Amino acid sequence: MPAYRRLKSGLWQATVRLPDGRRITQTDPLKSVVREWAEQTAVEVRRGTWRDSRTHRTTVGEWYERWRAMRAVEEETARADDGSWRLHLADRFGRVPLRDLTRVEVKEWVAERQRAGVGPSAIRRALNHLKACLEAAVDAELVDFNVARKVEPPAQHEKLPDFFTRREVEQMTKAMRDVGRESDAVMTELMCWVGLRWGEAGALWGTDVDWLRRTISITHVITQAGKDKAYPKTSSSTREVPVPDWVLRKMSALMVGRPADARIFVTRRGGRTLSGSNWRTMFEAAQERAGVTHGSPHTCRHTAASWLLQEGVSLAEVQQLLGHENQRTTERYAHLNPQQRRAITSAWDRLEDRTGAAALRRGRRLGTAL
Repeated sequence: MPAYRRLKSGLWQATVRLPDGRRITQTDPLKSVVREWAEQTAVEVRRGTWRDSRTHRTTVGEWYERWRAMRAVEEETARADDGSWRLHLADRFGRVPLRDLTRVEVKEWVAERQRAGVGPSAIRRALNHLKACLEAAVDAELVDFNVARKVEPPAQHEKLPDFFTRREVEQMTKAMRDVGRESDAVMTELMCWVGLRWGEAGALWGTDVDWLRRTISITHVITQAGKDKAYPKTSSSTREVPVPDWVLRKMSALMVGRPADARIFVTRRGGRTLSGSNWRTMFEAAQERAGVTHGSPHTCRHTAASWLLQEGVSLAEVQQLLGHENQRTTERYAHLNPQQRRAITSAWDRLEDRTGAAALRRGRRLGTAL
């Protein structure tokens, strides 16, 4: 039931208690005004239709800052999401009241980004970030529904994974060794042959390697900033992988004179944990010296999958090696497997043989008739 009281100022105040225990008030010189407000509010609270009038003034930008502070995501994810908000969303939606935002506005924004030449992947990421932000606003009962939920991102044509040739890897690692970067060269070879992610390779300690069984246990990674994470990207990423003997011997040479539990791949000066941006700069410089005009450190991972599938290794085995959670991710490389279409080509060969034999038989019969 609403409660009423007259304040020392002479104003009347009505108080309505919400189901969660909070109290809301309304003040006015006339008791009839606050009584009308209180009775109407009490009805809305009982029906479950009451909404705080202050939410009408909350902008998308204000809610974004609150939501951002509540999220528990990885540092790299937060940095990428903040970039999407700053570059693509803030100017367009930051000052728009949450309750005034419409689906049409979001669709117009997608079209505007496309006309501005923004790539489909960047638009898709920003749109997904906006959808997550608005979905949280629905959960917080600031809005009734997510206006961006059914907005479709621009079509994105999936590109076939790029990969390095054996010759290109040899040229790049030679370029690294020519300037005294043996550790970086060995790490590049490990990534290109075994398919480790950069963070997985950079995180390796000597104790992660079973030197006798020639395997590596992937149980942790480092971030682009060089910080350890005690868990991998997905549950499938925790795995044990084999290593070519010759790569393992080079890794062992890096550990000579160092503790068995030392980090295997470290900076050239100071022996510190690697930084993603610095390592990428080194990698690009090696590419330039080697004359390799495509790819990035992550292309090393594509390279391992591509080489193995071209040699007839099954998709399931490559999926396990790379730690893909979903086989569809591995299927991006399927076109490289010579076994992939063998059933079709073999069927054509059989059909062609039968057709040729039948034609020969018909020809013999015609020859006999003549």
